Amino acid sequence: MDTGDLAVTLAGMDLEHPIINAAGTCRTLEDVEKFARTSIAAIVVGSVTASPRPENQGVTYYEQRSDTDSLLFTVNSRGMPNGGIPYYENHLPQMVRVAHDAGKKLVLNVAGVSAA
Repeated sequence: MDTGDLAVTLAGMDLEHPIINAAGTCRTLEDVEKFARTSIAAIVVGSVTASPRPENQGVTYYEQRSDTDSLLFTVNSRGMPNGGIPYYENHLPQMVRVAHDAGKKLVLNVAGVSAA
């Protein structure tokens, strides 16, 4: 991928271009392995919470369309599913190695579930 003059600094990280994945699309070591084979500049692992969280049940995606069927907006409510600290204690070191071996930064999105 020829990135030309697309280099950016994001949160103190120098990236060859500004294209990264959406956090909710990457949660597991297997996801990191898949993204490592793409042209994105950094891999973002989304919404890690202290305790494991299951995915919300039922309809978790909604899209609103205009009268002409143009997409106006989407909303998701997956519930931040993730394996919590137990999963990442076991898998995060390998996730970092996979990303770095592919020449990519790894960003971990940490989420709280209460104001405290």
